[in-house]
Amino acid sequence: MAEVKYSKAIAESIENYLNEKEWKFMPVDENGVIRTGLKLRNKLKSVDIFFRIGRDSFTITLRLSIGAGEDLEDLNRVNEFVTRANYGMRRGCFEMDFRDGELGFRIGQYCDDAPSSEAVEDTLFIAVAMVERYGDALLKVIHGFSTPEEAIKEAES
Repeated sequence: MAEVKYSKAIAESIENYLNEKEWKFMPVDENGVIRTGLKLRNKLKSVDIFFRIGRDSFTITLRLSIGAGEDLEDLNRVNEFVTRANYGMRRGCFEMDFRDGELGFRIGQYCDDAPSSEAVEDTLFIAVAMVERYGDALLKVIHGFSTPEEAIKEAES
């Protein structure tokens, strides 16, 4: 019998939370991933959400439906934005894949056993709040309408 790579109790807690909130989602797969999405209140419009479940934790990753492209100058500008946004952030972080410019926000939560609905909601809320707060500014940087420094000041004011 194959070894389970994730906590079934954590997966069940997250699925129960999503069911309570009446979210549509793809149930946990063999790799411990639950997938859903969310409409946003900014110009990003929506995000894909991945719950990656481990043996004693879960990680939420919001994948943005935009990319920074593959031009090195554009990637460096977006990387500066991401670094400035992450500075001082207490939980979670923006991330960028330099291979293709894919962007996301990632946050983890350790739990000895099954997390409470409140723990799942709080962790998810932080991720969504950060993407909503910084999303429009990020788009301005990607499209060259703002410098990273200006965009961060705008997002954080």
